Amino acid sequence: MNANQYIARLGHNSQRLAVEHVPIDRLKRNARNPRDHKEKQLAKLTKSIARFGFLVPCIIDDDDRVLAGNARVAAAARLGFTEVPAIRIRHLTEAEMRAFVVADNKLTELATWNDAILREELQFFAELDIDFDFSAIASRRPRSISSSTTSPAAKTMIWRC
Repeated sequence: MNANQYIARLGHNSQRLAVEHVPIDRLKRNARNPRDHKEKQLAKLTKSIARFGFLVPCIIDDDDRVLAGNARVAAAARLGFTEVPAIRIRHLTEAEMRAFVVADNKLTELATWNDAILREELQFFAELDIDFDFSAIASRRPRSISSSTTSPAAKTMIWRC
């Protein structure tokens, strides 16, 4: 299947995605990004990237403007990274890119936690005795964390902040 057939099958606003590594000093912060990243969030994100690596590429346009991943780029810079993985978007109009930025930031707010699975995962990590501040992963205490079936180590491990 060639690229045009692939795009036709997925829709006009789909493209093959390729990850490239872009120097951080070439990236431009998106002045129209509606999200603010507080110091506490950036510190936690920095710890997460230090622990797991830079696993989610940022999204950039042809002018090297960051459309998604501004906080990840800032965290990587704090860690001394000189480049980050990025996916360059060329198929959207300026209006569509602006709409994507808002949608990408806003839609994540609609997700909810599955408290039972989160409790099981916290218990798993507690039993491994992993020395990592899991508060970087979550920002609220789900109701089920107070459950008597959750070990004290799991309860405190993720909510240390």
